[in-house]
Amino acid sequence: MDAVRANAEKFDCKDAIVRQVVENISRSVDNSLDRSYIKTLRGIATDFTFTTRKPEESTRKSAVAAGAAVSLEAEWSDFCDDITDLPAGIDKETFKKMGAEYLEAVK
Repeated sequence: MDAVRANAEKFDCKDAIVRQVVENISRSVDNSLDRSYIKTLRGIATDFTFTTRKPEESTRKSAVAAGAAVSLEAEWSDFCDDITDLPAGIDKETFKKMGAEYLEAVK
């Protein structure tokens, strides 16, 4: 959270479009993040996207950025992991699982 706060203070987020990506973060650390502070940043910025990636996701994303091919299923999984604003009542894991099942059904 110190690094997230430092980035927010370093750049003026007011009325900005901001994307904050935290790489190589364990699930336990991700679960302990100060989500109320992140929500505050969303209220300040015009658009604020906050994404965390586990170590294995960070490695794969780096490979993709370098031009490696990725399956549609992996792309769907990454997309779902990055979603921060699903409508109320939509469970993120259920949404992700249903999409994966649809992709499997159309193979």
